[in-house]
Amino acid sequence: MATNVTQAQVADLIAAGDLVINDGYRAKNAELSSNGLPFARAQNIKNGFRFDNADRFPEEHLVRVGAKVSREGDVRFPPKGTV
Repeated sequence: MATNVTQAQVADLIAAGDLVINDGYRAKNAELSSNGLPFARAQNIKNGFRFDNADRFPEEHLVRVGAKVSREGDVRFPPKGTV
């Protein structure tokens, strides 16, 4: 089975807006709740994302996060923790 592989330079992906590298949003524990979007941490990644017991970020406060909200198809690397 043949696999199509596309290669690109990181600088080109950044210039095209296809790759964004940033420090993410570091939510304070007081901002999190049991309702809203799942807040991904290293502990939630094990054979895929596991959000059954994840903290949640209330949707009414998403304005604080801005463009740092993950979207379908994004790749996320937690800044700390063991994956």
